[in-house]
Amino acid sequence: MAAARDEARLLLPSPLGLLEYDLLEGATFVGPASRGGLEAAPRPFGKAALVVAREGEGHVVRALSGTSIVMVDGAAPTEQLLRDGARLQIGDQTAVFQAAHVAAAAPAAEAPRRAPPRDVERRDAPPPRPRRLPMWPLALVAAGLVLAAVVRGMEHVQNERRAEEVLARQLPEPLTDRATEWPEDVRTLLELDAGARARGDGALRAELDRLRGALDRTRDPAVVAALRARWGEMFDRLASSELVELGDLVDRLAAGGAFARAGEEITRFERRFAGSVPADAVTPLRERIAREAATSLDVLLRDVAPLVTHAPRDAYVRLVEALDRFPVELAPKIAPLLDTARKRLHGSMPPPAPPRGTDGGGVAGPGGDAPRDPEPGDGAAPGDEQPDPDAVALKAWRTAHGDLLAGRYDQAAVSFRRLLDLHRASTLLSLHRPNIETAERWARAGRDGPHVLLHGDATSKRGRVQVTYEFDEHVELADDFSAEAPFATDEPVEVKWEQGLVHIRLGTGLFHRLVYTNDVRIQATVRAEVARDFGLLAVDDGPRYRAILFDLANTRFKLKKGADATVQAGHVLWLIGEGVWAAADADVHGFIKIAERTTSKLENMDRLQLELVRDGLKARGTMQGKTDGVHLEGTVKGDDGSGVGPARVGLFTHGSRMTIESVRIEGQVDPTWWASYLKEQVGLLPTPP
Repeated sequence: MAAARDEARLLLPSPLGLLEYDLLEGATFVGPASRGGLEAAPRPFGKAALVVAREGEGHVVRALSGTSIVMVDGAAPTEQLLRDGARLQIGDQTAVFQAAHVAAAAPAAEAPRRAPPRDVERRDAPPPRPRRLPMWPLALVAAGLVLAAVVRGMEHVQNERRAEEVLARQLPEPLTDRATEWPEDVRTLLELDAGARARGDGALRAELDRLRGALDRTRDPAVVAALRARWGEMFDRLASSELVELGDLVDRLAAGGAFARAGEEITRFERRFAGSVPADAVTPLRERIAREAATSLDVLLRDVAPLVTHAPRDAYVRLVEALDRFPVELAPKIAPLLDTARKRLHGSMPPPAPPRGTDGGGVAGPGGDAPRDPEPGDGAAPGDEQPDPDAVALKAWRTAHGDLLAGRYDQAAVSFRRLLDLHRASTLLSLHRPNIETAERWARAGRDGPHVLLHGDATSKRGRVQVTYEFDEHVELADDFSAEAPFATDEPVEVKWEQGLVHIRLGTGLFHRLVYTNDVRIQATVRAEVARDFGLLAVDDGPRYRAILFDLANTRFKLKKGADATVQAGHVLWLIGEGVWAAADADVHGFIKIAERTTSKLENMDRLQLELVRDGLKARGTMQGKTDGVHLEGTVKGDDGSGVGPARVGLFTHGSRMTIESVRIEGQVDPTWWASYLKEQVGLLPTPP
């Protein structure tokens, strides 16, 4: 009788022989086993090289992205249904596919032999003895079945553990470059559920955080590209949602006359969502608010103009309030009338001619109304005159600026703060506030330390700075870093900020603005889009070029000269520059290896933690990622006996691409450089009029 199988199965090679795996799920992942052979699991795992997926009544094989070569019956896998007995080859291991409902051929039964008639049987023959079969084959079969059951149970437990680990990470390892074939884990992340939409911006932000976490855990370029596209789409959706709220808020502020605050909210939105489509859509909103502000100011000036003559105090108060309510761009329209009101108020301008019908003595003439009592300060007597606020503010500014130039930073910081607090209503401050605030910041930097100038999360103690950058705003990159060629190269410098990430490529060095002694540490979280020729560096700030390079997966820098020059492959901690190698040509930078490891296992899109430390004459470079890690350390000393002086630190690419997620720098700022830099920059500040 023929036996039938209800489910298709795979026969998997193992050190113990072929193991059976029933294809019960809609998709089964297959790849090399850690102990040899192949293994299968209902969930994706790190070494999975193919997936056997159910298609109607049959199964098909699809190769996953990876390094293993996958063949089906000696050819590349196609979308055709697998035939019974198909051989699935992964590297040098082969599994066999067996389809469902295949009859197992039973051995043909022998034709029954006719028993001899009883009447012809030999009565004198001895009765037949029962034949005894040997028991050892049955024992071996039983032992084999027990062993197979144990192995299958261990396989099942191992597969379940792998599935739990993948689900806990919320994102599987790289699968395939076709989104429709990704498992449920990835599809869940790529599809914003309806409940999240209903819950509003909070859910959108949570989904964005999940996607950012997913990006941190995958290397597959196709998955990364899709997740980034989804992240950008959701980022735009969140921006669109908040754009509606922004419009409502700006309308309320404009209705209340707070046009300056409305402009600040628009600017804050643009900085937060720079690069998104909604960020570009706020331009019409800004233009509309600007038109409304200009119209409202024209009405205000028309109403206040008559008060300048007859009630200068009221006019002055309303115009000073207008400086706070309207954008700074409109301050020049307010300034002339405010100046007139101030002069009327403080008696520095002659009182207006008496109204028609009066004799100028306070007595009404024929047909005239009696004049009002003079207001305090309105054409006041000489003894009641008050100082001009602008003159007082200008004097205070000049005093503070003099202290700043003289290096009296403590006194200058206090003077600038008092100027900003006590004279905020003056016309002088309305016209020169940005210059005064910049000078006040430099005064605080001279008093408190260079961290005051930084836009990251920064502190400073006795000249030692600690600063962390997450690059949430473009100003962190624009003001605190400079992009330039890190060494002699013809490749262009390319830097781009996008949605909280900094992308550098080709021949780019991204340097921090401060100069540090040999007591400095720079750490960075990066993604190696092209996993070669990138890293961290410290470049001497002196007149000659010398640098320490923590160079990962080097494929470009060579040792020796001419025909003997060879690439030093792997990870290298270099000392390069003038005078480093005594045998270098006069116009060529020399190279000396501080430390090296000649192999590299980095892969494209690896997410890495990088660190470069200068500790006296020692240098250390550390890299840790999912596929590779290295620690290099050595003494910084060239053939000329010297190392690297005070230096700028940063990141570099040399014909490669890197995405920077965060940077942290901790180190002692060079005091000589800081004193010279501070004096130079203070001398360039605008002077009081």
